[in-house]
Amino acid sequence: MGLVENYAPLISAHQLEGRGRPSTEEPSGERSRILVLRPTHSAAKHQSLGHQYVLGFIPATRLYLEQGAEDFVFETVLEQLQLEGHDVLTAGPEAVAAMVQIFEPHHIVGIDINSLSATAYDGFLVRIASADASITYTTYHLSHSGKLAASASSSFDRKRKLTKQSARAPILSELLKDAVGDTLSAFVESPEIQFPSRR
Repeated sequence: MGLVENYAPLISAHQLEGRGRPSTEEPSGERSRILVLRPTHSAAKHQSLGHQYVLGFIPATRLYLEQGAEDFVFETVLEQLQLEGHDVLTAGPEAVAAMVQIFEPHHIVGIDINSLSATAYDGFLVRIASADASITYTTYHLSHSGKLAASASSSFDRKRKLTKQSARAPILSELLKDAVGDTLSAFVESPEIQFPSRR
């Protein structure tokens, strides 16, 4: 069973460019510009996230993400950062140098999935749904030669669980999205990062 995909409402780079060259200042409590690196799609689509079990132990339905785990996590991170009040840009590794020169982002962030899973099984008169996310976030800077260089890297593991009368695809998808969002919240609030927010 394919889980519901997530797509962030992202302002395009062309729209941002039309506003003029941004200030390099990032005062406390003001919007920051964050450049998020696009995923490389190393894992195959339809990779299993887990199963829906019946009678407690029989795997009845395989759970997967139609467009792949990388896209789901990427879009969730973009959406969450925007909800936190940040201006978000995206680029592949080949375009980072040009994006940095034009938009002067305050942070460059890469995302790597360590593990991602979703499961639903029977409880007493209810279904128990759970989702786990383990994500590594890496901040980068441009070296003097214009190449990406890692500045810091941290991994965060988060789990979400709930009980419902049913655990259909939209519920599992939202639960997985919340688990990914929890890892991002831990990342942006970590002492070495501390992205300002206007939320």
